[in-house]
Amino acid sequence: MEKMAFYDALTGVMNRKSLDELLPKETKRAERHGYDLSVMIIDIDNFKIINDQVGHIGGDQILKHASKAIRQVLRISDLPFRFGGDEFVLILPNTDLVGARSAAKQIMASLGNSAVEINNHSITPRVSIGLASYRHGEHHEELIRRSDQALYDAKKNGRNCIS
Repeated sequence: MEKMAFYDALTGVMNRKSLDELLPKETKRAERHGYDLSVMIIDIDNFKIINDQVGHIGGDQILKHASKAIRQVLRISDLPFRFGGDEFVLILPNTDLVGARSAAKQIMASLGNSAVEINNHSITPRVSIGLASYRHGEHHEELIRRSDQALYDAKKNGRNCIS
């Protein structure tokens, strides 16, 4: 029951409820111990078009594939969450913006090196990624807001990029 309450059944990563519980704890821990903390928001580019091409079941396969590619490059201390329909959030403890950008590049490479075959369609999901690092003393919601703004900037810059 606990797994069902805190994990997304489709992708196997933690859900939004878990994010809402753990992000405040992680920002308080970073504040108390003075370490770096970054947040990454990942959005699958043109997901609606993918769903239109291969249906919602095919879209689910893409979400599972993306989740697996993300988890393959994470450290044990990193925390992945499904944030929305086709969005994922990563909490990266002990990671500054340079380290977060490196992790984002690894995720993009992991996805870019693997296609999913669905109903005679070969789909290589592309992602836009927004990054922000914790500013000591800021509220956790501001950290998410800044990550989200960076994601929108990545989308405005043509998608399939990191901002």
